[in-house]
Amino acid sequence: MRVLLIVCFAVLLAFTFAGCGQTESQRAVSRIDDFVSVELSDVDPEVFEFLSLKQQAVRESPNDSDVVGELAMAYEMNGFADSALIGYRQAATLAPANIKWPYYESLVLTSFGDYKDALTALDRALDLDATYAPGWIWKGRLHLELDELHEAADAFRNAFDTDAESAAKVGLAQVALREEKAETALNLLQELAHHTIHPQIDQLIRTAQIRLGKPVDADLLRPSTIPGQIGFPDPFSTEKRKYEVSISADLTRFRNLLAQPNGQSAAFELIDTLTEKYPENKRVVIASAHRLRLSGDVPELRTLLEQAHATWPNEINFMLGLAELEVASQSTSRALQLLEGALALEPTNAWGLLQRGLALAQDGHFEDALNSLQQALQIDESADIHYYIGHAFAELNDFSRARCHMRRAVELEPEFTAAVEQLNRLNAISRADSNGELDRQSCNRVEEN
Repeated sequence: MRVLLIVCFAVLLAFTFAGCGQTESQRAVSRIDDFVSVELSDVDPEVFEFLSLKQQAVRESPNDSDVVGELAMAYEMNGFADSALIGYRQAATLAPANIKWPYYESLVLTSFGDYKDALTALDRALDLDATYAPGWIWKGRLHLELDELHEAADAFRNAFDTDAESAAKVGLAQVALREEKAETALNLLQELAHHTIHPQIDQLIRTAQIRLGKPVDADLLRPSTIPGQIGFPDPFSTEKRKYEVSISADLTRFRNLLAQPNGQSAAFELIDTLTEKYPENKRVVIASAHRLRLSGDVPELRTLLEQAHATWPNEINFMLGLAELEVASQSTSRALQLLEGALALEPTNAWGLLQRGLALAQDGHFEDALNSLQQALQIDESADIHYYIGHAFAELNDFSRARCHMRRAVELEPEFTAAVEQLNRLNAISRADSNGELDRQSCNRVEEN
């Protein structure tokens, strides 16, 4: 969930727009024309050739759902997710009994952060085949994102007795933690840990033990970053991977390896090879910066980002990356300069607004920091943002609001150990102040936001 990037897809308007007096056949032709006319001038040569062939196939067979769906998968796996969404919907119109197309539509919408529409598409898929266990895992996770705990639990239970059972049990443990049933979560997780090893399980066990006031198991390492979610077999998603080509395929493989519990070393090796081969490719440089960030090589990361920023001065990834380093080193003035430049290019970048809030807080400007953090919250609610808002309110001695935001951070991300520990401290302050009514009113205002 952390530092989640939400993509705007205004191109979808082309899908719903229809000219006055057009017949349904004419509208279908118009949709296909839009679908196969995606601009490919900026892609790698291999990607251009591959997608051009898929586009031509759709021009020749516009009513073949498999051909349309193949182009949609090729679009998604090579950086055109918004156009893929149009294709999946068109393929579903042509073949309404095929579960794949609404399933793929749901995953794209999930990547956009459009969880409600993603659930609608996923429900259509599961209506077609309720035995597809990965769909129930995704449904449970989407309901968790929307804090719909009863629905999430029901979805996870539907994935029991399948290859996705471990992921389903982790999902039920997350539900239990949000319902303040830490003992139930701990029992479920410890049973699971006997035969499944994954850092997410360890982190959730640690969170449950802290909630219960129990000593944390000594062999549970405290990770420096939030672990990825436990995986599960998903044949449909595997099918899409054969449509990855060239750099896009390698970069997708890099991201997938990072999501695996033991995949970091292979991911680093892959991106190092890509960097040697394509040192001037901006997407590769962005991935290389992420690799250095994860490995903690700050000097090398700073050198790379400074060079990249000089080469691509208006690339927001490099501006924000440098700003994060400046915030970490408390070079507030330059951090704010970089952040203001990035936010001038993209005013609604939640990560930039969050970093600006941290920089302002370092300077002791907590009111201004709150303003920036609350702007970020309006764009993308995340555990991180609530966590830092809670800190800012605590610095202003508004412990009631601080507690509400810290509690929301834990609700959104129960394995966020630092937030759990801060919430315990704020709970102690709240009990000492005996100001329950004000606390409830403040919490209500937080929930309304």
